[in-house]
Amino acid sequence: MNPIFEDTMSILETLEKMWTEDSPINQTDLTDTTLATVKLHSKYMKYYNAAKLQLKRLESDKDKLLLLKTDYYLGNLDHQTLKDNNWSPNKRVILKTDLPLHMNADNEIIAANLKIAEVTQVVTFLDSVIRSINNRGFHIKNILDYEKFINGTN
Repeated sequence: MNPIFEDTMSILETLEKMWTEDSPINQTDLTDTTLATVKLHSKYMKYYNAAKLQLKRLESDKDKLLLLKTDYYLGNLDHQTLKDNNWSPNKRVILKTDLPLHMNADNEIIAANLKIAEVTQVVTFLDSVIRSINNRGFHIKNILDYEKFINGTN
């Protein structure tokens, strides 16, 4: 697991604070702002790529967990697998039709779903930031056009 995403909510708050500081366009020095755009893109793409990879890992881990839990609730796991996962044998007979109910209420699956939701929120935020960075050139051009209009130049 990528250590940067161990506490997803604090990383989201950190990224939001960073973006609040990085997002303003310095209208008095548009040249530096334009040059800084490339650096900002690189900075946030690193976080985005790490978050997307973490999300894929979490989804893969959840898929494995779902398969194991399906076998667990249907009583198909051997004693070694139960021991490896620190689970006691399932003493109740669960019908396949009732399986989704038990799977959705399973604490480990709920925890996996919540972690995926948290990392998905980070990915969504970073995607929004990167789109905003990609549009900075248009914003800067609009600022320049507005200044030309105000000054009466074309």
